[in-house]
Amino acid sequence: MSVYVGIDVHRKRSQVAVIAEDGKVQLNRNVVNGSEPMLRLIGGLPAGTPVAAVGQPKGPLPAKPQTLPKLDVTAKGEAKGAVRASIANTSGIPQYELEIYAWARKGGRYVAAGRADLPFLNSGDTTQVRVPLVGDPKGARIHVTAPPTIFQ
Repeated sequence: MSVYVGIDVHRKRSQVAVIAEDGKVQLNRNVVNGSEPMLRLIGGLPAGTPVAAVGQPKGPLPAKPQTLPKLDVTAKGEAKGAVRASIANTSGIPQYELEIYAWARKGGRYVAAGRADLPFLNSGDTTQVRVPLVGDPKGARIHVTAPPTIFQ
């Protein structure tokens, strides 16, 4: 049976959840950040266990805002366990190895999250990507983003 791991990382502590393929929560703990506490929780999981990673960088970006490539990302709908995202590269810079992040919030809480990869998106192109979600997004507001990877 497959399991899914979600980690909500904060400055001092992180929330770790392990969900079975049937949707049952196997583990949901708040731990102090560090390799030892994390390994005690998830170190026994088999290699290749899917992990939902959702992040929003804090602080300054690596380039000035006016020089950042523009990627328009919108949620186009949800299906069972996934959201369809439309990504348009409106910049003059081709993008490689894009990571598309999706998360769902309901009642001020994160109820689902996921990530998908897009190997290449040429300048001026638009494509759609299926982003698998861990959790239940039903009735939640879904957000998607794809930070640029190539800046010049």
